[in-house]
Formats: sequence, C-alpha cells, structure tokens
Amino acid sequence: MGLDLESARSRPRHLGVRPAAARVPLAMARFTLHAVAPNRPDVVAAVTQSLADIGCNLEDSRISLLHGQLSIVLALEALGISDGTAVEEALTPLLEELALQLFVRPIPDGGDDLDLGNLVEISVRGADRPGTVARVARAVAAAGGSIVDLAGQVVAQDTASPSRLEITAALAPQAVPRLRAALEDVATDLGVTWDVRERSGRAT
Repeated sequence: MGLDLESARSRPRHLGVRPAAARVPLAMARFTLHAVAPNRPDVVAAVTQSLADIGCNLEDSRISLLHGQLSIVLALEALGISDGTAVEEALTPLLEELALQLFVRPIPDGGDDLDLGNLVEISVRGADRPGTVARVARAVAAAGGSIVDLAGQVVAQDTASPSRLEITAALAPQAVPRLRAALEDVATDLGVTWDVRERSGRAT
C-alpha cells in the first residue's frame, strides 16, 4: 500500500469500519506506517493526532531527522479497521499540507517473534566511503546475527574519523567470535576501527 496526493483525491473516502449494527466484536489489526516529510514543527503532532482520531494506538515508534527530511516509522494497533487503506485515508488531508509521503502495511501474525535475548552493540569509525554499512551488515549476517537498530552519521570531514556507525544486533553468544573475525577483515580492507559490546556493557 502507498498513497500520494493524486491517488488520494480520486479515491472514494471510507474508513473501512463496519456499520454500527455489525461492530461487535471489533477486530484489532496491527500495521506499520512509514512516512517522510520536510521538517517543520507540526509534522509529528499532525500525524499522531490524525491516527488518534481514528482510534489508533501507537505500540512502537522511531522518528529521525535526515538531512532536513523527517522520517517517521510507527507500529500501531487499529481497533475495527481491517485495511491499511483506511489509515492512509485518515492522513490524506496532510499529504498536500505537509508535503507528506506515506504507506501503510499490515503486520502479520508472528511478526515480532525475533529472539532478542542476547544483543550486541557494534561501533565503527573511519573514513567516509561507499560500502562501509554494507560490509558491516554482511559481517553481522554471516555471523548469524539480525540487525535491530542502525544509526549512521558523517560529521565534519576534517576529523580523523568522519563516518560513525552504531548498530544493535541480536546475536547468539557463541557467534560473537565469528563476528569479531569478520569485522577485523572489514577493518583491514576499509581502514576503519570497530568495537563490539554485549548489551550488559561487557567488552567482547
């Protein structure tokens, strides 16, 4: 699913909610919402209020500013709404007002079953060059890990290590040595430095 201004104008408006006589029992559906808009003070307030107005409850959220663009990712519950199109249509007035782009997709049952029992935090520092994130992500995958959070930033180029990457990954304890070895290869090839820590803070 996705929504832009032209398709929103031509689409019949409905909220996908059953008539009052057929509302019992109401089903609870879960969706992820992904939106991007130029940064301005009222974007987050407008989006979250529109969702609240149709009864959506936010379960998880991540909002970041990337080069002047506000990136919004939300996981939400929607009571009595079975189709993500209804969520998109609730935000239709904001498409032009905020230059908002968005799409909504359902969360399948079992979509949050990833075992997060053992997490590692990975820090990488070095020169800004193409492929660094890909190489580190491949190292995590090769060790059997799953990335659950990633944040990268390029700071002033006149510093010794302008590229900074922070990753949190779910990884079995016995796989940490394999990850360390893979990251050492990345460091040799790309000239970066790295550090791996378990969530408890103990250096590995």
